[in-house]
Amino acid sequence: MWQRLIIFGALALPILLAGCASLAPERVPRVQLVDVAARPAAPDERTIKMLARAQTSVYEAQALRPWWLAGPALLSAAEGAMARGDGPLAAELAQRAEAAARATATAHYASFAEDFLRRAALFARLRDSEYASFRAAEVAYARGDMKSVYLRLRPLVRHLYLASEHVVVRAGQTLANIAADQQNYDNPHLWPLLFRDNKGLIRDPMRLKPGWTLRLRTHPPLAEIFAAVEYADRRQDLSDPRALDAQWLSWP
Repeated sequence: MWQRLIIFGALALPILLAGCASLAPERVPRVQLVDVAARPAAPDERTIKMLARAQTSVYEAQALRPWWLAGPALLSAAEGAMARGDGPLAAELAQRAEAAARATATAHYASFAEDFLRRAALFARLRDSEYASFRAAEVAYARGDMKSVYLRLRPLVRHLYLASEHVVVRAGQTLANIAADQQNYDNPHLWPLLFRDNKGLIRDPMRLKPGWTLRLRTHPPLAEIFAAVEYADRRQDLSDPRALDAQWLSWP
């Protein structure tokens, strides 16, 4: 009988051990402690506003120079830092992006500002409002505000170049009479300007037909005014001025 118990115990022991092993408690995962103070600070309202300003500046600069890539790259990095909740890094990158955008925009406006100033100074007979815009642009240029110079002078130069009026020829009038009118050029020696601006209509500057409508430029360039006076003086001494007329009409 004892032999039977020993054999039964030898057979049952492994089964009992296996059952006990299956009832062993599960391993509890280790908890990792994180230092909350070491996490990046969340973006605050100031950082959000800085990013908004940077976005506006970068978009403006990229509209002026589509090939400019440095600013958009900085802005993208700032937006990524903001999405990760890294406020200080987002603020730093946004500030750098805005500074780069302003420098790019200033360089763009400066490349046109000096040329517009030079071109605006070429025109004569500016009205008070036009002269005030020109002087304001000069002041802005002196303080380095190239954007203001650009925004003021671009439309002004276009206006000065295209501005014109129309005059109807009355009986007995000549180009010199029309140019001498105070409402026109107030100078009879500037009749060549009318001749040139209406060369498709006028064949002989000494013969006008009543009822003709002549174009009169409001702001002729100073260089053309000087050339017109010189041409008028030379023409009056010639018996056959046709060659000089052709030269004047083709004057650049």
